[in-house]
Amino acid sequence: MNFSDFFISVEDYDFFQSLPNSEKILFVYDLICNESYGTGSSELEKMDAAITSTDLSNSFDFIDQLNLMVRKSIDLNADVNVFFINNFVIINSNYRSEIRSTVNQLFTNGLVLVKMRPGKSTLDIFKHQKHLSIYHIAGQHHKIFQN
Repeated sequence: MNFSDFFISVEDYDFFQSLPNSEKILFVYDLICNESYGTGSSELEKMDAAITSTDLSNSFDFIDQLNLMVRKSIDLNADVNVFFINNFVIINSNYRSEIRSTVNQLFTNGLVLVKMRPGKSTLDIFKHQKHLSIYHIAGQHHKIFQN
């Protein structure tokens, strides 16, 4: 590959200059990929056209997929199971003391947690052990040292 073989028009160069530094490398990468592999595959476009929204809604049920993911992630023999999903911490355990201990560890590591009340659908998805607690991560700060 020889970079002197690439041609960038004046408009593209002006656009390149207007990009932030972090995106300039992506621009060059796209240029190289378009030159090497073309702008896209016509086969993929045909496949996209063949898939309709009704096919997607029938083949993919988000709640079922989430249930499956959670069931595969839970170890029922573990003292505590912890999920981090976006800004939420979901803790499953057979013992309330394990949940308290986990929350204390998260707090001393700098997480500011706000307890949330789970709804019925949330309980159906995440409650696989005797106790379930859900916390919203309100912020993060420095670790707290107990001395």
